[in-house]
Amino acid sequence: MFLIPIASRLLFTVYRLLVMFNAITAQWIILRKRPLTWVLFGVYLLLFLVQMFAPVGILGIAPQLGNALNADAAAALRQTVRLPFAFATIFGQINGFGGLLLMILAGAFVGGDWTWNIPRVFLVRNPSRLRYVGAKFAALALMAAVWVLVSVPLGFVCAWLASVMLGLESHVALNDLPLVGRGILISWLGLLPYLLLATMWAVVGRSAVAGIAGSIGYWLLEIGFGAVSILQMLGDFGAKLYNFSLAQSIGAWTNLTRMSFQIDVGRAFGQLGFSFPSLMQASMMIGLYCLIFSGMTWWGMRRR
Repeated sequence: MFLIPIASRLLFTVYRLLVMFNAITAQWIILRKRPLTWVLFGVYLLLFLVQMFAPVGILGIAPQLGNALNADAAAALRQTVRLPFAFATIFGQINGFGGLLLMILAGAFVGGDWTWNIPRVFLVRNPSRLRYVGAKFAALALMAAVWVLVSVPLGFVCAWLASVMLGLESHVALNDLPLVGRGILISWLGLLPYLLLATMWAVVGRSAVAGIAGSIGYWLLEIGFGAVSILQMLGDFGAKLYNFSLAQSIGAWTNLTRMSFQIDVGRAFGQLGFSFPSLMQASMMIGLYCLIFSGMTWWGMRRR
């Protein structure tokens, strides 16, 4: 007889998982059919291609400008498209403008529902706020994974072509593959806090405008604070304070990927008295930011 409660609980858990899976599937279909999704993805691919082939154009016109690039700068540009070092460039683009465009998509996708009063209709039929917002975030996380998985082989082909155009020798060994796999995982995880940030602003502001403007505003604030910190305008205190930001915390992990491919951005910044925080501090701060964003999202869903 004691097995009956256990079996009932197990069946109920399976049922809830199936319901959540169906909710995620529905949101994924909606997200995939949004025209904005494909527009932003097209913009991302265009910017991705431009940035991958930019060193070819810059190095090509450098002699016509009187060799404006010195030898070190030219060597650094060549390294950005030379395999396996180019993987660091690929992951940097994913977490750069790729993250910005995904924030815009998240803000519009989550906040746009309130324009059509969809949450009210949905919650009347299925009054689980956690399932509703969780399914939306899961669909966005899947879309971010698609962007990452498309970027890596595309970036590999672009880097190979750029290397051929510049006459560089490129090669990828088997021991590079685990580093690429770790870079894929870190890049994807680095996008999730910003997706959660855009979701929070969209839910709290109850509109697509609030989701987009809030996330972009926060992104610009971090850039401005970072510029002030790098230039030491606030002294050592400003640099230490900036190390507690979300951008620096994620940057500490993404810089680990760059260092794996022998590109140490932290060392270059260190010459200006600026560096990334430790991985332990970065992990704790990322967890804290995710907790804050999740709490604010839940509060926004529970307001009405």
